[in-house]
Amino acid sequence: MRLFRIVLLVVLGALGLFACREKRPSLAELMEHTAVTAAPGELPLTEERAELTVLVNKPPWVSDLNRNESTAWYEEYTNVRVRYIHVPQHGQRETTNLHIAAGDYPDIIMNAGMSTIDEINYGSQGIFIPLNDLIEEHGYWYNKAIERIPILPAAITQPDGNIYGLPNINEAFHTFYSIKAWINQDWLDNLGLQMPETTEEFYQTLRAFQTQNPNGDRTRGDEIPFMGYFRPNVFQPVPYVFLLNSFVYFNPNNYLAMNNGNVVFVANTEEFREGLRYVARLVDEGLLHRASFTQNIDQARQLGTSPGAPRIGAFTDFVWWNFVGDRLDTPEHRADNYVAIPPLRGPQGVRYALETGNGFNPAWAQITDNARDPILAFRWLDAMYSLEATKVLQLGIMGRVRDDPDPGALGINRLPAIWKLLVIPNAPPESPYYAPQFLGNRTSELRLGEQADWDNPVTYHDREPKLYRETLEKYYPHRPPEGVALPHNLNYTTIEAAELGRMANQINTFVGESIVAFITGNKNLDRDWASYIGEFRRLELTQYLQLIQNAYNRQYR
Repeated sequence: MRLFRIVLLVVLGALGLFACREKRPSLAELMEHTAVTAAPGELPLTEERAELTVLVNKPPWVSDLNRNESTAWYEEYTNVRVRYIHVPQHGQRETTNLHIAAGDYPDIIMNAGMSTIDEINYGSQGIFIPLNDLIEEHGYWYNKAIERIPILPAAITQPDGNIYGLPNINEAFHTFYSIKAWINQDWLDNLGLQMPETTEEFYQTLRAFQTQNPNGDRTRGDEIPFMGYFRPNVFQPVPYVFLLNSFVYFNPNNYLAMNNGNVVFVANTEEFREGLRYVARLVDEGLLHRASFTQNIDQARQLGTSPGAPRIGAFTDFVWWNFVGDRLDTPEHRADNYVAIPPLRGPQGVRYALETGNGFNPAWAQITDNARDPILAFRWLDAMYSLEATKVLQLGIMGRVRDDPDPGALGINRLPAIWKLLVIPNAPPESPYYAPQFLGNRTSELRLGEQADWDNPVTYHDREPKLYRETLEKYYPHRPPEGVALPHNLNYTTIEAAELGRMANQINTFVGESIVAFITGNKNLDRDWASYIGEFRRLELTQYLQLIQNAYNRQYR
């Protein structure tokens, strides 16, 4: 009965929506009248205070935006009063879709769970308006931002040629290369070993960890040379992802790469098979722990933080603390001893740091056809990309959450600091001092410009400085050359997306299960390889690749 009521509400709301839309002025007519009086890039936007309504998700750690100091600051900054309609962080997309279906949606939808498929769906219905002309004629801060990220316009352009949503820019440098491995530097030193650079050197290092009692305790052979753990749909802790990138550019999300502008599948190549053979050798000889494919993060951490001497020589994960905790989680500050292993050079010279991020989130904010002043709505969003707005909304109110850096202070990147994070005693659980769900332009320079206390030797081991240092020195130099990685953002029509989803699910499931079977010995890389390759015809691999190639050509050629 409850489901019937929801469906009835959606249907009646949709009928009402279409009835109302017939009476509205056209977009062209709305563009002729605006409250905006300031030239692009100038603030405040209006001489007389204007109004907007915005639907946005509310995380539990941020206060109601209608009573928030940072949004109050932005109101004065733009001279635009906003009524915020919150949707819950969990279930935000479903709640937003119900608002839209009922016709009960505001001028702007921001960070409310919309996807690029939602954008093309609602854009084709006229519910999300195209932003192309607004960007060209009224954009300023957004246009400055894309000068730094030239791929961005193509990445957010939909198959019909329109842009329906603005992106959030958040360049967390260490997340660009999240497939990392960590090794116990003390163990290397105890055995007189250097950091391994090749797959063969890594094999020999693990053999030494297995046989030479590197932790120096009385129990010989209790060491685990190398391990990971299993987490559904998360690949950072999976050891074979790190290792296979020494044989072929291996992206476990889709097993795709680029070759001279052509989309190629790598999980049926000889290079891929040789990589599997290497990983299978580690498993067979007990160098890569079999529990890596079944244990969860809690079990991995229990091993990593076990009392006494450390037991794990190397492991794979985005961050070390999932395995061995932070420095204060063990009496001997065990976490300080684990450092990143650079991508290993394989027998054919292959050495890739898998590129897992690009620094922006598409489909973050849309302007709807309920907006009576689309220019005002766009300019209000555009101003969020300014440095001042980004600092206040994303980093927090001056004097409350952040402050100017101390004279001569350095940031995480050891360049002159840009800002300082304040310690807030008795901070409220719902902070009224920032609004991180807004659009922003958090460049890598801004994020890494946070003041760090380099006079304190402990800072060297703190999370952000260590992640930045290890990523910059060990992974960034091995980033894939241009033309190797498939772009992260490919946009499809609703029909294409449905077909792609069906084929991707069956291909990815088959490959994922086969990888584990091959490296654990349940399938043989010689005897069973031909039947493995033959299965891709049934799984429509050729059609799958052509669909993706068409999307790539449409966006990036």
